[in-house]
Amino acid sequence: MRAPEKRPEIVIRTVLLATDFERSSRVALGYAAVVARRFQARLVLVHAFELDPVATNVEVVDHKKSRTRRDLEARLQAFTSEIDLKGIPTKQVLVEGTVPSAILKSLSKYDADLLVLGTQGVRKGVNHVLLGSNTEALMLLASCPTLTIGPYVPEATGFDMGLRKIVYISDFTAGSAIAVPTVERLSADLAVPVEMYQLLADQDRANDARSRLLAEEFCASLKALSTETQQKWCKPEFQLDHIRRADELLPESLDPSTLIVLGIESASFLGRHLHTSYAYRLLANAACPILTIPRLKKGTEKRSPPLEQFRTP
Repeated sequence: MRAPEKRPEIVIRTVLLATDFERSSRVALGYAAVVARRFQARLVLVHAFELDPVATNVEVVDHKKSRTRRDLEARLQAFTSEIDLKGIPTKQVLVEGTVPSAILKSLSKYDADLLVLGTQGVRKGVNHVLLGSNTEALMLLASCPTLTIGPYVPEATGFDMGLRKIVYISDFTAGSAIAVPTVERLSADLAVPVEMYQLLADQDRANDARSRLLAEEFCASLKALSTETQQKWCKPEFQLDHIRRADELLPESLDPSTLIVLGIESASFLGRHLHTSYAYRLLANAACPILTIPRLKKGTEKRSPPLEQFRTP
């Protein structure tokens, strides 16, 4: 008998943290450092900014750095020094331009394998929390998975994220199914169990025939991924048994030792209704890190930036 093939490990060569210097970014830096150290990856810290007319005139006419740029360089240096990055190849980058376009360009330039974001979760009214259009755009348009650290996520302790389980939440779409290989590899690589649930729109929950069709289509998507997907996940009965309401799943996000994983694309239920959806409330209120995995275009090749671009503290 032929020996079973070894499951591919998660490969993270470059972690990119987008920072606005707020508290959530500082907490996110701790998680970015843990991931970079765990996977022996490079760490790029990026702050996007726009110069005002006076600063632009200084740089264009006088050919020297404006006070704005010098101040931001100092802030980024101070921000970076707040945690122990010893042994992690690190690069600090100021990118001129609007957010998120400047961050998206940086993801491409440095060939990032993971984007890390801290979110503020500014509350507007009683039941609505604003993540900010920049965060939403980056989540939906990033060419790599995004690790989101919300305002209620505690700081990472030491060199460990302290994860005890992964909760993978799908919505029966092919876009969410694409996250399964990463979920399985993470579970194996981090040696933590994984639980799977399906979030279904109310109109589909009320239609048994529609629910079964969605479950069958989702299972077909899993089988087409050519991974060592758990066999029970590929059974429609299992998927139907794991349908949950949004309010039943929100408590999962209150455990800091959980990593929640979402497959997401702009056309999916989680993506197209981001402003009012479960995903939005989850990201704004979670006490645990959330990993969103985009559906990438086929044929996308990754390259590694030269190590000389980085410095090792």
